[in-house]
Amino acid sequence: MALYLGTVHPDRFDVGLALRTARATAGAGTLVLAGPVVDLDRSATAALEQAGVRLLGARHRDDVPAYLQHADVLVVPHVVSPFTESLDPIKLYEYRAVGRPVVSTPVAGFRDAAGPGVVVAAADAFPAAVRDALTRSDGSGRAGSPDAGADAGPAAGIPTWAGQAALMGDVVDRVARRPARLR
Repeated sequence: MALYLGTVHPDRFDVGLALRTARATAGAGTLVLAGPVVDLDRSATAALEQAGVRLLGARHRDDVPAYLQHADVLVVPHVVSPFTESLDPIKLYEYRAVGRPVVSTPVAGFRDAAGPGVVVAAADAFPAAVRDALTRSDGSGRAGSPDAGADAGPAAGIPTWAGQAALMGDVVDRVARRPARLR
């Protein structure tokens, strides 16, 4: 299963790309979309369902880790636009924390994280990249090949909340130590 867990809205979510991905992955896995918000018109929803996409709708935040952990591949079929460039890539932290292969369009955060475990693909290459990641999966929710992305768990160097808070604390401390005229 290839899972997108996030807001499904045409300002950020590329419906056409999701349709192409669902068709490209038929037989290798299912594209699954889960909220918190699914805000598509009826024709887009019908087209996705007809292509075999599973629309789960909103899920409680406490259930997010379970969905992420049980996916074979995590995907980010986002539109590349000034709006998506402005988004905080918290999804990158969530996705990487569960140690699953990730395939994303070249949007903020993901574009700079390309490497082991994170494949960044332009829209024309995205469906094939997702299919490739799914075919490398052994069905257990873990990648079947080391270069597919995930191994026994989260990759080294994944930021933690404690680490991020410490970094922010350092910034606050540095600003507080500056002379008042420089603040």
